[in-house]
Parts: sequence; structure tokens; C-alpha cells
Amino acid sequence: MKETFEKILLDLAQPHHLDLDGLRETIETLAAEAELDRDMLQLYELELQRELRAKVDLAGAVSGCAAPEIAFTLRGPVLITARREAARQFNRVFHMAPLCRKPRDS
Repeated sequence: MKETFEKILLDLAQPHHLDLDGLRETIETLAAEAELDRDMLQLYELELQRELRAKVDLAGAVSGCAAPEIAFTLRGPVLITARREAARQFNRVFHMAPLCRKPRDS
């Protein structure tokens, strides 16, 4: 994609040799690629939101997401930070859980 932008800039720098049809096709291709990238990012973000909500439900609240009801609203860097904290909390809770269990009285 970077090479394509560089090509567009080079073409625009030489307006006397500008191929408008080629430029239009290149821009349309970039727009299609950007849309595919945006769709893929949305899918990843949705999956991260689901994972965060599940971990908060199982292991309790974390600093980035106090309530599981709002986990699906976090986006971007805040989502990533909350997910990392939830993973730490989840690992801490379920690592300690077997140590805290007591055998049932018979």
C-alpha cells in the first residue's frame, strides 16, 4: 500500500504526464483495500470485545472495564489494555483457585 501512495505522489508531482484514468484506478484499488482492512479490524475488535467480556464475567472486574455490561463498548487501545488486564486477572484467579479449594467434609 505504501508503494501505491508513493506512486500516486510521484504521478501528481509530474502533472504534465498525469494519467487520470490510471490514477483513478489506483485510488479505487486503495479504497477497496482500505475497506477490507477496516472490515478485518472490526472483526478482530469484535472478537477482543467478546473475550474481554467473558474474562470479566469469569474473573471479575479489571481497571479498564469495571462492568462486563460495558465490555462490548470499548474500542482501540483502551480495549487492548483492558483485555491484557483481564487476562492477567483471569490467570491470577484461576491459578490460585485450586490452591484455595478445600476438600469436602465427608
